[in-house]
Amino acid sequence: MYSIILGSPASGQISDEYRQRAVMLCAAVFASFTVSRAEGYFRGQREDSLVFQIATSEPEKVIRLAAQLAVEFCQDGVGLLRPSSPDATSMLYTRVIPIGQSLTG
Repeated sequence: MYSIILGSPASGQISDEYRQRAVMLCAAVFASFTVSRAEGYFRGQREDSLVFQIATSEPEKVIRLAAQLAVEFCQDGVGLLRPSSPDATSMLYTRVIPIGQSLTG
């Protein structure tokens, strides 16, 4: 199971249009997934977030989708929760940062 955590735009709120665009991008890659609204904090600031949960044996597709979401929504990076190894029961949190972008602050 993989989870992609997509933050909100600078306003800190996710509009219905923003959510629909994100869902369409995910649906173009995966036929089955769950999307939930969440409240998160990034660099000390509250923001709405979308969490996509995807059950797949193709982690490279999840990573590409996370990078695509980061680029499409002008994010420095997108959170990714994934198994720590193929047969692991523990999860590992990482950030997917699109090539050519860097974190500041």
